[in-house]
Amino acid sequence: MALTEEHAAARMKGIGGSEMATILHKEVAESGDTVYGCPLALYFEKTGVAADYPFPETGPIKRGVALEPEVARLYCEETGHTIRRLPHKTSKERPWEMVSIDRQIIGEPEGPGVLECKTVGRERWFQIKTKGLPLGFVLQVLWGLYVLGPQYRWGAIALLWADGWEHPHFRVERDQVLIDMMAEKAAAFWNYIKNRTPPKKLKYKDPRCQGCRWRSSCQGDELIEAAGQDIESFEEIEVDEELSPKVKLRMELRDIENTAKAQRTEVEGQIVEGMAGREIIVAGGHRVIRKKREGGLMIDTPRMKRDAPEVFEEWSKSRADSWPLNFYPI
Repeated sequence: MALTEEHAAARMKGIGGSEMATILHKEVAESGDTVYGCPLALYFEKTGVAADYPFPETGPIKRGVALEPEVARLYCEETGHTIRRLPHKTSKERPWEMVSIDRQIIGEPEGPGVLECKTVGRERWFQIKTKGLPLGFVLQVLWGLYVLGPQYRWGAIALLWADGWEHPHFRVERDQVLIDMMAEKAAAFWNYIKNRTPPKKLKYKDPRCQGCRWRSSCQGDELIEAAGQDIESFEEIEVDEELSPKVKLRMELRDIENTAKAQRTEVEGQIVEGMAGREIIVAGGHRVIRKKREGGLMIDTPRMKRDAPEVFEEWSKSRADSWPLNFYPI
């Protein structure tokens, strides 16, 4: 949902559905879903800590805002459901529990429902096709059902993959067990905010830190230490403008590589789907084989180091020094 300035200000006073995946980031990771948010960054946002960098108006964010009405329209066209906008709502018992749903579904025998509209990129689309709905999407709907009240027993997630113009929708039933867990975790997080006690910081190498708006003030000391230089701040590092074009090109090439990887993954998924359980086919001048590979054994190195350090030491061997080239945003 594209929030107004009023809604954005209200978000500072509580927790909304889009933030549940951040609060339950461990559960989201265990489900196999990609984790984007960091509890400490969310804490900084809610407590008004000034960010080091502005909020990035990325392409996917703009795309989601622009296409939300179209996703809602497609959902109504395919289901025959009636929807309407619903004002920002807060819980009467716990005003910090709040929700701004994309649309309210009305006029159905089972009562009102919550509709969340999502536009996804190519890689996310393939993940959904192969693994199912991301837990983060489901949590957002369930939070809406929870805050709006027990009369809301169902919801739906409407997707749009714009590149292929595919737009499925999925029903989400009220899951009280999961809702109770969400409520408990959200209350614990809100206590961090009330008591001004920040949650645990991520390790600086966590990918989520690379694009965090508070990365310098939060991880600055660790990043400086990782740089391996005798410096006290990044201001002391020499700026080399001549290498800037090459560094920017390298980052662009990385993005192209990631896109190509996502496209290959998508195509391979389409091939698997088309094979329909067949183990071997001939297509495109190649034998295409997909057979089950039995799992094997592997050494649990951390456990060996902990429980049998003498064995680990005896069978370890040194490796040559290396000079990896790492890139960190500043």
